Amino acid sequence: MNADQFFEMEPDTKVNGEESVYARLAKVNLNKYKEKKGRFDYVSWAFAVQELLKVVPDATWEVHIFDVEGYQCPYMKTPAGYFVQVTVTANGIPRTQILPVLNSSNKTLMEPDAFQLNTSMMRCLAKAIAQHGLGLYIYAGEDLPPE
Repeated sequence: MNADQFFEMEPDTKVNGEESVYARLAKVNLNKYKEKKGRFDYVSWAFAVQELLKVVPDATWEVHIFDVEGYQCPYMKTPAGYFVQVTVTANGIPRTQILPVLNSSNKTLMEPDAFQLNTSMMRCLAKAIAQHGLGLYIYAGEDLPPE
């Protein structure tokens, strides 16, 4: 699916007679901020936050904290690798995203450093924002298996 096809889709536009936050955010074209990493498109967390706050100035986000070997950490450790979790609340609606901590080749890291953890948290933030409609089209199809 390309951006033009995504913009042709009609999101639910009204909530109690007013345009929904999702509908307003889905109208924002982020193509000028779109970058490519390998075969995937993405938007930097900074631009995602900037554009979110233009539409929903009181939006908030939370990086979830987990107990890891007695320490309170902004990641969870599992036998499959490390994960981060971020919730973005816009107009009172929370949406949560969980992502694995990956290296620059999108492979799971079994011993990530602080920079890799932070990078994953910010990527998770951008995707949690997308769940509210902002730039969601950019991530459409990234979960499909390679042909």
